[in-house]
Amino acid sequence: MGSFSQVKQKLVRVLGHLATRSIQEARKVPYVVEQDSIVEILIRNPALYKQMVLDGEIEPSGANQQSAVAKVDILADLQEFRALDQYDMSVSALLENSSSHERIFAQVNLLTKLFIAYSSNLLTVFEREYEQFRLRFLAACQTNEAAYGTVTLDAPDMIWLEDEAKRNLAEGRFVEAFSLGRLIRPDVLKDDLIRFSDPDYSLTREILSATAQNRDLLARTLRFSIRVSYISQHSWQDLLVSLRDLVLQTPSLCDWKSLVDAAEADFVFCCNLLHERWETLAQWSDRHRRALLENCLRNLKAEI
Repeated sequence: MGSFSQVKQKLVRVLGHLATRSIQEARKVPYVVEQDSIVEILIRNPALYKQMVLDGEIEPSGANQQSAVAKVDILADLQEFRALDQYDMSVSALLENSSSHERIFAQVNLLTKLFIAYSSNLLTVFEREYEQFRLRFLAACQTNEAAYGTVTLDAPDMIWLEDEAKRNLAEGRFVEAFSLGRLIRPDVLKDDLIRFSDPDYSLTREILSATAQNRDLLARTLRFSIRVSYISQHSWQDLLVSLRDLVLQTPSLCDWKSLVDAAEADFVFCCNLLHERWETLAQWSDRHRRALLENCLRNLKAEI
């Protein structure tokens, strides 16, 4: 099976492929579509209908039934939460246009439903894929009379996977990049095959280091981290915590004021962080609101 170092390199690549495959499978969720809707697509846009069948988004077996099974591409609908870019989400903007908060909350609720469906699928699919691989790997070791036991992964072993995740980040695929960080973690890969020499290893932290030399990427990552913290109902809050720590440890990368400014520009995040209604936030002075935000950000912890 090759040298032990080669086995580790192959193992990391397999983990990356398993995670990527899990992301692609988790992004498609089946739902029932009435036959009339399918027929309308077929008549009005046959090329689209053909492509949807080829992509597996419509099950051909449903053609002669009253309904068909279609699959929604969750990541395509999420679009890294860019639908929120159309709104000015600052508290001051809400004071000028108080009716906009209803549209914003409706958009957030939709994104939350989509994201929770995706993230739940993601872990379920990956655990299944990884368990199947683990059993095959152990069986291969027995067949070849190899006795590797538990494989310990060190930080240098993870470089290939880190580069893959950073490539996703650079291309603006934030959900996919940080999904890798959610899956390749010591607490997820806790079995008789793999362990990490550093029990606190975080692929997410390594991915974030890619923002160090790119101010625009850092700003977009910060905005994404703030949004995903509440859209995920805090299950991805560790991303923002890691970014906050990076800012505190490397002030030359991003000053603390910029972090607070980004938080203050999103009233939904402010409401969640301060546990207050937006009407209450609007009554506070900017100085008071900002002081509370700073304190809460400094004490923010990952809820995982």
